[in-house]
Amino acid sequence: MEKAGLLSKRSFDNKFFDRFRHRIIFPICNARGQTVALAGRILTDEKPKYLNTPESDIFHKGNLLYGYHLARQTIKKTNQVILLEGYVDVIKAHQAGITNAVASMGTSLTEAQAALLSRIAGAIVICYDSDDAGIKASFRAADMLKQNGAVLKIAKMPRPGPR
Repeated sequence: MEKAGLLSKRSFDNKFFDRFRHRIIFPICNARGQTVALAGRILTDEKPKYLNTPESDIFHKGNLLYGYHLARQTIKKTNQVILLEGYVDVIKAHQAGITNAVASMGTSLTEAQAALLSRIAGAIVICYDSDDAGIKASFRAADMLKQNGAVLKIAKMPRPGPR
């Protein structure tokens, strides 16, 4: 379980503890829908906010799109994919009936993810968060994707108001 990244060993007493304690767990699946890793979002103010199982022979975060196994049919049917930032974004989109949504699992789109997106759809809508990091990441992703010849759009998300 330590090798799989589910447990870690404390340095001061060599006892194991659950790496994903106090976190909401998201299964990360490959294109066939097989779970290859886990991601956890902290429920407190602790850092890091998100934690993944370590990279392995079957999990390379930069090669996967979160939710692709669920979105594949709609993407093929519509020839359009909506690129979101994270796990919760994809879950909310699918719950709202937007079933061609996937996520790059953070704001840094990789070359492998860009190539995959360009292969699976002729049109890509980038819909990252409207904070400064999300806006910058949208333009970086657009620069990367336009090299692959896809039709690109950037959706502007409204900034959340005070809670």
